[in-house]
Amino acid sequence: MKTLVVARYNEDIGWLKNITGWSFAVYNKGPNIGVTCTSLSNVGREANTYLTHIVNNYDNLSDYTAFVQGDPFPHAPNIIEELNEFLYCSESSEFLWFKKGGHEDLDNKNYFICDALARPHAYYDLKLFGKMNNIIVPDLVCFAPGAQFIVKKQTIQRRSKEFYFNLLRNIGNNEAYIMERLWKYVFLPI
Repeated sequence: MKTLVVARYNEDIGWLKNITGWSFAVYNKGPNIGVTCTSLSNVGREANTYLTHIVNNYDNLSDYTAFVQGDPFPHAPNIIEELNEFLYCSESSEFLWFKKGGHEDLDNKNYFICDALARPHAYYDLKLFGKMNNIIVPDLVCFAPGAQFIVKKQTIQRRSKEFYFNLLRNIGNNEAYIMERLWKYVFLPI
């Protein structure tokens, strides 16, 4: 079973009709959209949405969950094709970024690198946030922009539901930018 979690604010999600083989969990932080969805307060950008889904479904997670924004295309223009072609993650691919040109394994060089202060892209103390939330942060952090990825159930469940609940309590809008850089380290501790 595969679930596509969509973090929507005011984006047109009509593109979902082009996705096959996935169940949908749409979380809406904007105006009513007339489709079945879960309404959330507009806090914490997509990180709040993703963590809410994990906490609320921890014991019932799908084998694979894809986490995407309401408009995923600026960071993953081929996402419809990728989702429709996705069959399974191999044991060596427990976590896959969606990236321009296709979901990329972290061995590929199509991701960004920043230091532990998120430079040169921003300035956030990633190590301090990691220390406060039990996430080990390396000196150089690799990430794909947009915080969109597929992860296996077993990979998510390496951490306890309490871990995700505590992390969710610490997520505001600025922390969402930190999480964009740290999702890999949440799921695949170094």
